[in-house]
Amino acid sequence: MVALESSGFHSNGYSLIRKILKDKEIDPTKDYGFGRPLVDLLLEPTRIYCHVVYPLIEKGLVKALSHVRGGGIVENTLRVTMGRGVKLFKEKIKTQEFMKFIIKEGNVSEEEAMRVFNMGVGMVITTNNEDRLLEELKNQNLDYDFYLVGKVV
Repeated sequence: MVALESSGFHSNGYSLIRKILKDKEIDPTKDYGFGRPLVDLLLEPTRIYCHVVYPLIEKGLVKALSHVRGGGIVENTLRVTMGRGVKLFKEKIKTQEFMKFIIKEGNVSEEEAMRVFNMGVGMVITTNNEDRLLEELKNQNLDYDFYLVGKVV
């Protein structure tokens, strides 16, 4: 399972995010060291992956796709396994710093964060040829990260 980096929370957990901002009196117009105001990061449009994924489908490299939105990374990856399980490599997930800030400020447990948020993963591609898939993604010269994030068990 290969992760494509998200552009932000996408449509994940905004009710919880609004509650955290309100309860902790976090000013979303401040930068907090991220190089941009928090509000800009929170309102970043959802990244569209079709131009990346279609060539991979045409080459027969895609077994399943999980667009990680509502339900977080856990539920969305489980949906495509047809009853099989998923082993997520949690230590490899590259969560953006502003997401970590929201999670920490809101005192959100790891379990809840994994269930509610995409954790920085916008799309997961399930394949049976990870080396070739990773090479094809590398050849696309993407302006965002991709990496091995788990496997179907």
